[in-house]
Amino acid sequence: MCGITGFISVRPLPLSICVRALLEQLERGTDATGVGFYFANQLYVAKNNVHPRDFWEHNKSPLSRIHVNYAVAHNRKASNRDMSRDAAHPFYSTDRQFILAHNGSLRSHRAWRAFLSALGKQFKSENDTEVLTRILEYLYPNLGAIEQFIQEASPGVIVIITSNPSVILMRTHNPLYVSWSKNRRILLYASTKKAIKKMREDINEFLGDIEWEKIKELKRGKLATLRINGETIHFEEAFDEPTTYYQSRLCPYKGDPTRCPYKNYHRCKFVWWDCPYRYHTITYYTTIISD
Repeated sequence: MCGITGFISVRPLPLSICVRALLEQLERGTDATGVGFYFANQLYVAKNNVHPRDFWEHNKSPLSRIHVNYAVAHNRKASNRDMSRDAAHPFYSTDRQFILAHNGSLRSHRAWRAFLSALGKQFKSENDTEVLTRILEYLYPNLGAIEQFIQEASPGVIVIITSNPSVILMRTHNPLYVSWSKNRRILLYASTKKAIKKMREDINEFLGDIEWEKIKELKRGKLATLRINGETIHFEEAFDEPTTYYQSRLCPYKGDPTRCPYKNYHRCKFVWWDCPYRYHTITYYTTIISD
């Protein structure tokens, strides 16, 4: 499980906006922190195997001074033993044509690594996301092929910033929420609603009050390409209302059946999933689902 934040904006915004938002989702990882962005016709990555708070404190000045149109930040919760700087996100493609941040896991990444190594690909870390990056190098810029591979490999959430420039978003599981301004000249994305709200606050402080549309969620298996051509363009059909799930609960009367109004002579007449008590007290909420 990792965390992602980022934006695409017609007006350049400080990098600090997406990095500060990472501090709102520390539960998604504190093992490493990184930020990738497009600036002066080039892609850049700054990352380290440090806590997001330390990354922010050590880089506060440049992150506040650099203003960009495209940016992605990442906080990592390591899923393997590689805790090095090279294992932090985002990752460059070999030819520097894109950078990739990832929340999830690539199944059979060891087999892929062996196969790609035989083809001459080199790796700097044991991170499965680096393997995913090297695979997508063969598919880019064919977006249809990328979409098909992600659907089949089901690695979770991917965010790609290209040298075009553009931003590619896709998820098969794990969350990715989005929000945009009313005139749709700024689009935000993040793994949690808290991070989205933090970026909204910081942008409102930077640009003045902006009207924001309701937070939505990127649909599963739907690739969205975002690009600036005088304005922010996005495919609205790629975004949907956040998924609503049942809250997980246990029967509160299991230890003392005599207290339950739906039990008769200490014998439960219902399976818990069909129990009237459960439906009388059920609550709905939007949550983060991760493997």
